[in-house]
Amino acid sequence: MNRVHGIQNITSDPKMLTLSILATIGWVFEFIGQCVKQAERGGRQGIEWFNLFFFLVLLLVIVMSILNGSWQQYRLAIVVFLGVAFIQVIGELNGNILESTAGAGLKSTGLFFLSFAIIPWICIFGSEPTSVVNQFNPNVHMPANVTLPRINLPKMGNPLTTPNRNVAPPSAVAAPSPAPQQFQASPPAAASVGDMTPTTPSVKSAKALYHYEANPDDPNEIGFQKGDIIEIIDHSGKWWHARKTLPDGTVVTGIVPSNYLELIES
Repeated sequence: MNRVHGIQNITSDPKMLTLSILATIGWVFEFIGQCVKQAERGGRQGIEWFNLFFFLVLLLVIVMSILNGSWQQYRLAIVVFLGVAFIQVIGELNGNILESTAGAGLKSTGLFFLSFAIIPWICIFGSEPTSVVNQFNPNVHMPANVTLPRINLPKMGNPLTTPNRNVAPPSAVAAPSPAPQQFQASPPAAASVGDMTPTTPSVKSAKALYHYEANPDDPNEIGFQKGDIIEIIDHSGKWWHARKTLPDGTVVTGIVPSNYLELIES
């Protein structure tokens, strides 16, 4: 199953959408303020221009990694550069907030917006997908190679057609009575029908909280999209035995990670 790409990775997540807009507004304000400050003072403002374009590149990298769903692979590098950016923001903010010029005021406004976006991003990118911070993020695409303990599930037969070998045949369960009238009133089939009734396992439904890409090297895994409804045959352990109907009507069975799903109360 292919990774989900597209603008919906941001638009469907209010948190990421808000932080991306906040950071973009902050950068625009800082850029305008830097231009005004350059016109007011003249001379060289090399380090401030470097910081400005460093923020731009970092913002583009973060947005692109969210759009193509690959930010989990680079989250350590993103957190490191966000930390560097935060130090630069605080340093510039401290120098500009005390000035009374228009350029410094615009820059200070933009730096405030950037700091309010950087701090939550550090918490999101620096936390595990299963942490409390990301549990409230409805669009975190957890990677397909998350290490979880696996169990080898045997192939399950159809409980409606698999006979119970411990159940004796009808002739051994109830023998006919010597009296013909009693034999007709209590046929042996009536005594054995209850014993032969198969027990249907309890099948529950679960909703996918995240996108999951099945491991191509493990044919037992089932992939799914966020929001999919999956039938759970056995929900014991960290890997559940599940059944899913594909769009073409094909029914597949296999194992799914339990921490990607939420059981639906019937």
